[in-house]
Amino acid sequence: MRIRITILLIWWSAVLAAQTWSIDTTVIRIGEPIEITFQAEADTDSLKFPDYQSWWDNGFVLVEVDSLIEKKKSNGYAYHQRLVITSFDTGFAVLEPVVFQSLESKFSSDPIMIEVEWVMIEEGQSLFDIKDVVGIPRPWYFYALWILGILLLLTAAYYLWNFLKNKKSEALSVQIPQKLPAEIALEKIQYLRASDLWEKERYGLFFLELTTIVRQYMERVYDIRVMEATLSELHKAVDALPLSDALVQELRAFFDHAEMVKYAKVSPARSNQEAYLFQAEKFVDEMRPIIRKDQENV
Repeated sequence: MRIRITILLIWWSAVLAAQTWSIDTTVIRIGEPIEITFQAEADTDSLKFPDYQSWWDNGFVLVEVDSLIEKKKSNGYAYHQRLVITSFDTGFAVLEPVVFQSLESKFSSDPIMIEVEWVMIEEGQSLFDIKDVVGIPRPWYFYALWILGILLLLTAAYYLWNFLKNKKSEALSVQIPQKLPAEIALEKIQYLRASDLWEKERYGLFFLELTTIVRQYMERVYDIRVMEATLSELHKAVDALPLSDALVQELRAFFDHAEMVKYAKVSPARSNQEAYLFQAEKFVDEMRPIIRKDQENV
């Protein structure tokens, strides 16, 4: 059962000319809906309807509310609004007066006393299923705000993705300067010069490190494989390099002497450390023009 209340307001020349209302009954069962319809006729288009907040404060619950309908008539304006309320508190409750106003004046409706009774269940009567949840209509701007929020999130995600992508591209585009083979070889010779291998008379290890530096340098400059080459293979590789005869002979003698120290345990003069290091630096320096020529052809 749905109780219906209809309230008619006639508003003319900023004065409420008449207020009439009809109601089926003032007694409802707990949770039973009350359908209230406000109708108004006025000579102004500025009539404002209330928000009915005083009803909610008195224990009534809003179930459904329609949008305010305003229609222009030949002699003024007609307003119409329907809402459905209920109460879950038993006893007497008052639908407090609500205020209608225009730019010129305002008026309050009459209070209505409602009695809310318990639902009496007779013995043997079966219970009904719980009704579905009644959806509350939402204004258009509620959905507009949701759509706007989603668009903002998508826009932010797009710009963040582009920002991270550009940062990654910038990181990949940064070129790390590569050291030339000559620079690497000379640095290693300096490290060997600063070591204590010679002072500790570890001559075999000293020459192993020094010849390794020269071999690695030759591999990088001439793109040959001499790190694992035997002494005879190393001689053949040196002979095939585009070097002067004097430099070839110095390289052969350098590697021969190193082999004697490493494997034949020949002890070099303690004062000759700098001479060996200088000789290795000379090899690097005299082969350096080959590097420049290769770089110019690239």
